[in-house]
Amino acid sequence: KMGSRLDKLMLDTIDWPAKSLPENYFSSIDDVVGKEPPIVLKQMKKGEVILHYKLSPHGAKGGLPTKIPEDMRAITIAVNEVRGVAGFVLPGNYVDLLHTTSVGRKDQKPVTRVLMQNVEVLGVDQVSSEDETDPKVVNAVTLLVSTIEGQKLTLASTVGDLNLLLRNEYDASILEVKTVGL
Repeated sequence: KMGSRLDKLMLDTIDWPAKSLPENYFSSIDDVVGKEPPIVLKQMKKGEVILHYKLSPHGAKGGLPTKIPEDMRAITIAVNEVRGVAGFVLPGNYVDLLHTTSVGRKDQKPVTRVLMQNVEVLGVDQVSSEDETDPKVVNAVTLLVSTIEGQKLTLASTVGDLNLLLRNEYDASILEVKTVGL
């Protein structure tokens, strides 16, 4: 399960055709576990090949920080039943972020812009497990962003409203979008 610390007893080795070995494969159980066992970042099933991206570095403390790549950050934004897509946004989903504001507009009429697209949801409230499948209305959503994106989100939340658009799990497209006004 995601979040569990690996143990030698959980692992087994199998013969694998040399031509079919994945890149950067582990050649032994000791290579996988090491002196300080890693934490599972992506759920794996029995018989599945263990790949590096599914594990934290050896000795990681666990929790949400192990899911954050070195060049990224986690930021939490406030949501409600409407802004959080009625609780259907869950850890592991991807969302687009809409920003609605009238700040800086001469006519003072509100406009809505797509602020970011295809942003990974790390957690909802204080839940970061991707095992959750039931909708749950939450007050906060934690997102994986770059530092600049975090700055944009912080600024946008102070001068307008943020809404989430839930994406299809197989849709990673980045669309050309326009600002929409009344």
